Amino acid sequence: EYFQAEELNANQTELNRGGVKKPPLNLNTFGAQAAGPVYIPRVFDGRNRLFWMVSYEGIRQRTADPGTRNFPLMEWRSGDFSTLLNAQGQPVLIYDPLSTTAAGLRTPFENNRIPAARMNRVATEVLKFYPPPNAPGEGPGRVNNYIFPSRWVGGLDQFVGRADWVINSRNNFFFRYGENPWWEYRGLVFVTDPLSTSNPGEPTGNAPLVRNGRNFTFDWTSTLTPRMTFNLRAGLARWEETTGNLFGAGFDPRRLGFADSLVRQFPRLQFPRFDMAGYQRIGTDRLLNVATDDSYSVQPNMGLVMGKHFLKFGAEGRRFNDNNNNPGLASGFYNFGANWTQRDVARPEATAGNSLATFLLGYPTGGGVQRNIEPAYSNFYYTLFFNDDWKVTPRLTLSLGLRWDYEAPGFERYNRQLRGYDFKVPSPIASQVRGLNLVGGVRFAGIDGQPRGAFEPDRNNFQPRVGVAYRFGQKWVVRGGYGLYYLGQNEFGSAQGFSRTTSIIPTTDGLRPAVTLNDPLANYPGGRLLDPVGAGGGLGSFLGEGIGANYLDRPLPHSHQYSIDIERELPGNMLAEVAYVGNATRKLPLGAAVNILPATELGRRTASGAIDTAYYTQLLPNPLAGLIPANASLN
Repeated sequence: EYFQAEELNANQTELNRGGVKKPPLNLNTFGAQAAGPVYIPRVFDGRNRLFWMVSYEGIRQRTADPGTRNFPLMEWRSGDFSTLLNAQGQPVLIYDPLSTTAAGLRTPFENNRIPAARMNRVATEVLKFYPPPNAPGEGPGRVNNYIFPSRWVGGLDQFVGRADWVINSRNNFFFRYGENPWWEYRGLVFVTDPLSTSNPGEPTGNAPLVRNGRNFTFDWTSTLTPRMTFNLRAGLARWEETTGNLFGAGFDPRRLGFADSLVRQFPRLQFPRFDMAGYQRIGTDRLLNVATDDSYSVQPNMGLVMGKHFLKFGAEGRRFNDNNNNPGLASGFYNFGANWTQRDVARPEATAGNSLATFLLGYPTGGGVQRNIEPAYSNFYYTLFFNDDWKVTPRLTLSLGLRWDYEAPGFERYNRQLRGYDFKVPSPIASQVRGLNLVGGVRFAGIDGQPRGAFEPDRNNFQPRVGVAYRFGQKWVVRGGYGLYYLGQNEFGSAQGFSRTTSIIPTTDGLRPAVTLNDPLANYPGGRLLDPVGAGGGLGSFLGEGIGANYLDRPLPHSHQYSIDIERELPGNMLAEVAYVGNATRKLPLGAAVNILPATELGRRTASGAIDTAYYTQLLPNPLAGLIPANASLN
């Protein structure tokens, strides 16, 4: 066993500075292994045929991962900002957003205090889950006033088991299974001990984090003739991951004062997330979600000796599954800045406004509610290979090979992905626009005759391999080689339109708040969350919105790898070696913007040589007016 004990470790600097006592620190790693034949007296004697092996390793961790954060003082939380100073020691005034004039100016609250009657119920309830500062803080602004040990509690139970069976003199078989489940609570800010205390407002997204890699392998090797062998291997590699926040799972936001009509629409209940600029966040940014990735494989291979040639050839097939259940921020995320409590609507100032004050009044700066799909992606991968190790002479050996790879385009079980963007098809609104030849539209997988795959097939990925080894004299050897390798991408199309965020519209006139925290989406028709549109809009989907699409004819990236190595035997059983290794990768994937100004429109100048500002700033009638309802600035 390997271990670390708290008695042998000093306290950490951050904790000493805040007078926080040393947290527990224990780390234990232990394990065992056993192996032998399968032997049951008078029943089965496998001492020469059937063998087993098991191995176990465990880890138990109880350590700390300390840090500091900015927490609002208790008097500020009650609406009293008379002691609020900025970093320069200047008083910061809080202004009333309901006093905004047509010129965008506001009146400060009397004595820099928000009246109790103006305090939003949701805000005051949320603050009950917000721990108080535990240190004086630094500077006039009292920053870094919360010092915490952030307990890191975790464990691992890794297991591997294997069975080997000698079927007969020509056939051998083995089976292996392994798993390495790891769990941890980490990044804790509010909760001091995850095994004994709880707080639904805890912000960490690792409460817990659970990961497990499972591996099944079946292998059969057969000697068909004295010159020919056959090997068949099949397996499954699975990655399982659960992460998020159990402390706030199932928390009903109605307890905080959110409207019942809104909460009934949430896809999942969780303590919501609240972000106040400059202060520690309340609530997690990661709801409990589950992901499972599978890789199934089968690999038949043959080996054949023919004179001076040793031939190897075979194939491989794989299926990859990528399943993800991530609800996003299904109970909402709510952002607060100083904007609603600053003096001038259009101009932030260091002496005006505060995000906590905005939060206390219940006027969000932004946010929304997410409704995500649970995608199930798959793709297939196929390979064929042939290799000849040729002993040309006792001094010269050549290795000649060829491999073919094909990565089939990825697909989603229910076709919930963008396949690409058609740059040639007429735009759905082309007939309504004068003076422009509008082309282009979104293509969805499996819709309107489109294939299900995220890309066009690319089946010409042949990869030559060559190696040479030559011995000249008795003490010199030269080796060299070259190979072309294609790099798989495992890429899919965007899920845009199938998942959707209903964003808060915080103001309708740019001067005063339009909604409160109690029902921050009340200004949507019927107070309803937006439904995902899916592929229903066809070519006209996302007009006026930004989209990301794959190039359907994209090639796979490939790598040219080469090397040369010279060895020389020296006296005293020593060896000198000089080698050069090279790797040149080509056609790496990248993202590129296509909605750009043509080069012919750039750098226009007047007759005097000055930039033609008038040309670039001239106002023209908008030919798309009234046709882009999803984007008010373009409409």
